[in-house]
Amino acid sequence: MGEAELQEGRCRGLDWAACASAYPGQRRSGDAFLVEGTATGSFVAVVDGLGHGDEAADVADAAMAALRETVERPPLEALTACHGALRGSRGAVMALAAIDAEHRVLSWLAVGNVEAAVVRREGRSGLTKRWSVPMRGGVVGARLPQVHASTVALTSGDVLVSATDGIAATCVDAVDPRVRTPELAQRLYAQYARADDDALVLVVRCSFG
Repeated sequence: MGEAELQEGRCRGLDWAACASAYPGQRRSGDAFLVEGTATGSFVAVVDGLGHGDEAADVADAAMAALRETVERPPLEALTACHGALRGSRGAVMALAAIDAEHRVLSWLAVGNVEAAVVRREGRSGLTKRWSVPMRGGVVGARLPQVHASTVALTSGDVLVSATDGIAATCVDAVDPRVRTPELAQRLYAQYARADDDALVLVVRCSFG
């Protein structure tokens, strides 16, 4: 696998960390993420431009630009706008989520093989409960399926994990909400990143006031 880069930050009641790398030998990655504050909370996206190298990275950059323009809109509207912006390109797959901090509700959707799950620790037992984003096959910019956003009620301490297919989908089974956010991102990357693809895992922890 390529050399991993860790990024971390805070945004409107969230702390987040992302661990990512480009396909070995490539200068740029086709995997990208966005965590941005909105009027009601935060908007979170993970995007995977198809393939790897500069062309995939250009698609991811175009998707990020379109999504930054639509962070105040519901995920389905953001997806539709992004689909239009990517027409004529090789396309991308993605997971989008809007977090309403006041009402503590997440609205999300996914197109293609991008994993996303909310993980919650249950009491003091260490056991966890998990909700996975409903995914539909397709390619944003080329073949957009009929898709609807679904919702999950959130509590403080819930962890949203999103990953491209350069990270094994089983990574969500290993999420321990007790682990600090940057350490969790690094651990999931180290254990589940593939050696033959761009790879990105994003960990977002809710800490409502």
